[in-house]
Amino acid sequence: MASPADLVAGSQEIPSSEVLDRFAASTAALTDLLASLGEEDWSSIAEAPPGHLAVSAVAHHALWDSWVHERDILAPLGITPDEEPDEIAACLRYGAALAPAFAVTNGSAERGLLAVAVVDPETEFLVEIGEHIEVRRGRSPDADLELTGDALGVLEALSIRRPLDQAIDPGSAWMLVGLAAQFDAGRDD
Repeated sequence: MASPADLVAGSQEIPSSEVLDRFAASTAALTDLLASLGEEDWSSIAEAPPGHLAVSAVAHHALWDSWVHERDILAPLGITPDEEPDEIAACLRYGAALAPAFAVTNGSAERGLLAVAVVDPETEFLVEIGEHIEVRRGRSPDADLELTGDALGVLEALSIRRPLDQAIDPGSAWMLVGLAAQFDAGRDD
């Protein structure tokens, strides 16, 4: 699997106007494809960075990835992006599942239950980590790790944009490091 650094290697020489044109074309193609899907198509398997997932999860990856990169562009410009509660909740569910998904894809046999219970917007769900990753509604007193606090802050931390504002037991940290490890995999330093 290519690392994020591998995916953009060699593209620095492309003119910004061409990058914008490619982005607009790929976005239009994606929205046209999503609009054409029937109810049964959303559970079909497709390829995404963390592996083979349901089309619905691939769409969530696109939303999360866009959310992250919107901030990458706007933050240095001093612009605060819009904060849509439904977008934050959807990206948070995906972001919480992404690190363990990369760990599983990369051969981890770890098993666990990650709980997320955040506010603004109030969102509660569980990420069951096994041979596959399953996200479901609810809370569990049996969770190995529970992330709490402000939804946006937790999402920023899961997206490796800032540190997590809570202490993590070292025995549960593996549930959160898969995304960072994936990015580090392609670094030369």
